[in-house]
Amino acid sequence: MLSWIRRNPPQHKGRLTPEFDRVYHYHIRKTAGSSLNAAFLSAFAGKRVTVKALAGAPKHRIAGEIGPAVGWNERLIKAGSFAYAFSHSPFHSLKVPAKTCTFTVFRDPVERAYSHFLMLKGYIENGVDHPCLASEGDWAKGDFADFIASADRDHLLRQLYMFSEDFDVDEAVEAVSSLDQVGFFHELGNFLESAQALFSVDLPMRHENRSLSRKKLSAEDLAAFRPHFEPEYEMLAKIRERKG
Repeated sequence: MLSWIRRNPPQHKGRLTPEFDRVYHYHIRKTAGSSLNAAFLSAFAGKRVTVKALAGAPKHRIAGEIGPAVGWNERLIKAGSFAYAFSHSPFHSLKVPAKTCTFTVFRDPVERAYSHFLMLKGYIENGVDHPCLASEGDWAKGDFADFIASADRDHLLRQLYMFSEDFDVDEAVEAVSSLDQVGFFHELGNFLESAQALFSVDLPMRHENRSLSRKKLSAEDLAAFRPHFEPEYEMLAKIRERKG
């Protein structure tokens, strides 16, 4: 696994660094990915750009000083028509071109799922007409235990499913090992510093798409719900071990 850190990288025409022409984020929901995307979008565009603005742009693409940024558009992503791009598409369904710096960010599995639950709950309680409610709204009509019982497995264990269609831990670890960098939610400061050094850009983090509810789980609740997410905890332990 490569390191982000390359101080003062030489600039090559049409390339971000000698190794990479572009950057791609395998975006797992509720891992601070929207805030990371907004930081990269703004850095590459040379002005502040929000994910919401990109969602409203034609083909989900905007031009920028460093190069175009793309969100969700699999056709453009597969073609490599971007300097920075992201989507929620799983690793096994979307392969990016060579010379693309790839990364993802992981979070404690129970915390991530609880944040997903709170997001949906907040939309419902505040009357937010978000498209995801059409397929996910019923999952959040009860409490978090009900959410765990009713949510589709590919959303509940999204971190694992993102890198293995069959929810195979070892397959997922191998896929993650092919990425150029892995970040962790509670270590985003170090992650951003390294990214800034590699690409010689400022990446100011602003909270985007934060859950409307700010409730937190107790340590006892985290422990009680953990068995439902054991495959993801196993995957993350193996990733950390291999990452060193």
